[in-house]
Amino acid sequence: MPQMTIGFLGNAGVSLSTQVDGHDVRVYVDAFFHSAPQVGSAPVLTGGDAEPAAVILATHAHFDHFSPSETIIAARQSGAVVAGPQEVVARLAGLLPADRLAALEPPERKRPYASVTRAFGPVTVTAWRSRHADGGHNSYLVQIGDWRLLHDGDNESTQWHDPAALRPLDALFLCPWQGSRADALVEAASPAHWFLIHLTDDEMDEHASGRFIPEMFPDNPRPPSATGVRPGGKIVL
Repeated sequence: MPQMTIGFLGNAGVSLSTQVDGHDVRVYVDAFFHSAPQVGSAPVLTGGDAEPAAVILATHAHFDHFSPSETIIAARQSGAVVAGPQEVVARLAGLLPADRLAALEPPERKRPYASVTRAFGPVTVTAWRSRHADGGHNSYLVQIGDWRLLHDGDNESTQWHDPAALRPLDALFLCPWQGSRADALVEAASPAHWFLIHLTDDEMDEHASGRFIPEMFPDNPRPPSATGVRPGGKIVL
């Protein structure tokens, strides 16, 4: 299986790049946003830094995950379709061609595990409506070739996922919010890799010292291990 290169772009932003049938394929998730030092790290990329991509995904419209102006520049630079909840797409309507926008609107949270799936060239994205933001928040299962990766954005309750539907899972990107039951999801979904996102610089320091995960799950005597990569870093799987 071709290798997967993951770039960590600040806050919850990631880039996912691999090859499918000998062609480079890239996906951006929550990659183009405004800085929010109190809740996460600063962005690594501007829209003008975007490389060719199949799709730019936004989990929701909060400014620390989605900047309309930077996303427009990134879409034009990369040739990507921009996809996300209707609120995200509405903010770009008329500023990008209609065929470069895709609203991903799963059924509401009152129907757990319900999802919508859409293909963007060689990339298949399954979106769940998860718990955060009045205007709609999506979690995304991204499938590129044989790779399966879940980006959980700001989801505050991992109980809205069906672990059986996620497996096998190569990589999981989530922040273990207090009360989100992230440790239970990691145990049930058994991802090959769990990467922390949405950490401040101080929280990343805590993780590097071995304190962050144990303090996040004080009632779990054996909390799952996670990998933290500072903004600008890369991991090759």
